[in-house]
Amino acid sequence: MKKIINSKKYDTEKAKKIGTYWYLEPGNINHISETLYRKRTGEFFLHCYGGANTKYAVCVMSNEWTGGETILPISYENAKTFASQKLTAEEYESIFGENDESEIIKSIRLSKSTSSKLDDIKARTGKNYGDIISDLLSLLEKNKK
Repeated sequence: MKKIINSKKYDTEKAKKIGTYWYLEPGNINHISETLYRKRTGEFFLHCYGGANTKYAVCVMSNEWTGGETILPISYENAKTFASQKLTAEEYESIFGENDESEIIKSIRLSKSTSSKLDDIKARTGKNYGDIISDLLSLLEKNKK
């Protein structure tokens, strides 16, 4: 499926398929499948399909519904949450790496321009803020020597 959303192209044939969550078998009016994809730009999206009795259903006539499908762009954090809740551990770790339980949460203030630059890097690479900052600190350490 291809779709343009907010001037961005989403294509299930060109993006990397990470994993699929299924609820019931295809053909059932309550069937849902949600597949997580990652574009080469690092952006994530879901390709969602549902039967006539799901949130993805499409009204074809007055009070008549059929199965439908859509593409939903999602943030890195939402992709990570989706993968942790609905995919296997192997599928999760193939994109997000092993879960490091020794992480520390810190809050920092950034200028709008710095925040925008971080958001751009995050969208392009698919990395989280912590990994981006770690990479930058490693570069600084290398340049000191």
